[in-house]
Amino acid sequence: MKRLLLLVLGLIATSLLPHMMRAQETLPDLLEDDDESTILADSADGPQRIGIPAASFDLEPSESGAITGYCFDEHLIAPTRVTNFSTILAGGESAVVRTADGRERSLRQAVREGQIAIRARQLDVAFVNRTDQSMQVRLPQPMVLWDRSGGQVNPLALAALGAPNVSNDARQKAIWKVTNTERRLHSLGYLAGSMYDYDRDRFVNAVNAFQREHDMTPTSELDVATIKRVAVVESELRDRLRTLGFTSREPRFAREALASQIRSYEAFLGRPASGRWSEQLAGTLGSTETILPQLELVRPGRGQQIADVLGGDRAESVLTYLNDGRAMLMLAEAPSGVELWSRNGRRSSRVGTGAEAAMAIDRAAASLAGRASKNGRVVIYPGVARDGMTPVTVGGRTVEMSASELARFVDGGAMPQALESALASMIPSGESNRWTGGGATPSFVLYRGPLQQGRAAGALARLGLEQVDAARLAGALERTYGDRVDLYVSNDLRIGAERYDRSMGSLVVAPRSPELALAD
Repeated sequence: MKRLLLLVLGLIATSLLPHMMRAQETLPDLLEDDDESTILADSADGPQRIGIPAASFDLEPSESGAITGYCFDEHLIAPTRVTNFSTILAGGESAVVRTADGRERSLRQAVREGQIAIRARQLDVAFVNRTDQSMQVRLPQPMVLWDRSGGQVNPLALAALGAPNVSNDARQKAIWKVTNTERRLHSLGYLAGSMYDYDRDRFVNAVNAFQREHDMTPTSELDVATIKRVAVVESELRDRLRTLGFTSREPRFAREALASQIRSYEAFLGRPASGRWSEQLAGTLGSTETILPQLELVRPGRGQQIADVLGGDRAESVLTYLNDGRAMLMLAEAPSGVELWSRNGRRSSRVGTGAEAAMAIDRAAASLAGRASKNGRVVIYPGVARDGMTPVTVGGRTVEMSASELARFVDGGAMPQALESALASMIPSGESNRWTGGGATPSFVLYRGPLQQGRAAGALARLGLEQVDAARLAGALERTYGDRVDLYVSNDLRIGAERYDRSMGSLVVAPRSPELALAD
């Protein structure tokens, strides 16, 4: 009896679709009734493919005949609104409509001409006679309908739709095993093109690629073992993304959809949303899993010290950070190298890697120093040297000078001409200056910046970058100008009695060394 059933199933599948991917061999396993849970929600407007079994209707004018269909896309929500179906994806080759005047036409033609309407609310599909004559509708084969233009249907899913002597539940699950696997292979990056347009070569290539990469023998067939393995791989990736907070937020999905999670992760990385996994995304996920929980610890309040956050093992990857008033910038050591992250409110995103990441936080520190120069105070910030040149922010102005010249000055040599010229107008010589409006000496503050705090200095060296220590530069300037200037060394920019936490942000730093003269 079992052999007879298998033979019948094989003959049905072969007659329906001669190019089917050996469905007669794999279909019985797919039809096996199991305890896999199912779900159909009832809201939103997802693109819903509905399969219906063979049927016949005799309809009077304006009368409708209804049949319950099968959902081809479990991950999408069956719409509660009435859906008009104008596309027959599969199985409609022999479907005909005959009116009382004896005219017979294909169902496709009748739909195009408006003589019959196909409507559904969720899975209840109705055929409505739109003529003024009685009508016969004959659907000799199972069909798949869609509410938009579409491609082909996987033959194995169509064979499951038409298999005889199978319970409704087993038939529905067998369809979903096929279509869910198509969706999963697409989201995991194996199936190219549209998952709603079956192409045998594309699908075989996707199945074989997945099997090879997961130590399975390539078979070119969608068997039960492959279906289960694909589901496990997708579930594991969903769990990893969910743990980091990347969940499915698109309402049309009945289940949590990996494609939606991937789009959420891509938005987090500032990448175009594709909804498909890739080697590039896989390369960043490990870094994200390492870094993101540690970045959440960096939420300094007023007066909090960087050592409070970075002193323990919980944030060991965070090298330093800077609150520039617009966002919290955090430099971190990730498995992929040095990365710069930005957090604005509760949203974090990676904005740079490698040397460019260090240069970006350096530029933010220079901008902060320029904005802090006011009210008789001049902030000097020696930036990171690159290509033999060092940018130095003096007040609101940045000047470039030879990195070797600046290093020699710090070690006791002559002051670089560019720095001397920048300071000349600020050092009083009996004439008024633009910083104080008179002959008074402005306060010069040497700002160390974020890259001389925490563990950032070691990262700079690994990246081949260097930065002159602000305290040593202050000593060199004092040798040159002596008592004519008031020099302070600041780890952060909470200068004197004025605090910039609200207006511009500040770097929260390790406890000041005793030699630092700046009052808090």
